[in-house]
Amino acid sequence: MVKACKESGSVQHLVVLETPKTARPMDFVNILDEEGIAYTYLRVKNAMKKDVYFTFDKGIKDNLEVVSVPVGSSLESIDASKSGSDCVVYREDVAALIVQSLMSLDWSKSRILEASASSTPVDFVPPGKKAKFDKEWCTNSKLIGEKLINIA
Repeated sequence: MVKACKESGSVQHLVVLETPKTARPMDFVNILDEEGIAYTYLRVKNAMKKDVYFTFDKGIKDNLEVVSVPVGSSLESIDASKSGSDCVVYREDVAALIVQSLMSLDWSKSRILEASASSTPVDFVPPGKKAKFDKEWCTNSKLIGEKLINIA
């Protein structure tokens, strides 16, 4: 699939979300490197959970911690069930991180990002009369954008 994306000539950057308990993540990173297509490889260090009450008006729920791992680093499997943490990362927040990374980061560069739950949830402030998604595509997504500025 990666080769097909590259050969299409229209895909400039791939975003890959590592699935929980991926046994050998370096195998996937090596495939991306070998094909020579720029990528963002995203790893989530906590268990993921669906936010059944998610709406775009409420936006992201957690002020995720996001760090960049140097490309070329050796990656070990992440098993969130053995982390000893009860914290979860909401799938909708991970989706927002993916979208915001495409909006904020240089598509010509490859990177590995690790996201984890933070100790500071986002306070929900009801939007005014009507949210203006032309300014902010998802409420509080600017918080993720601010974290990604330091990664660029």
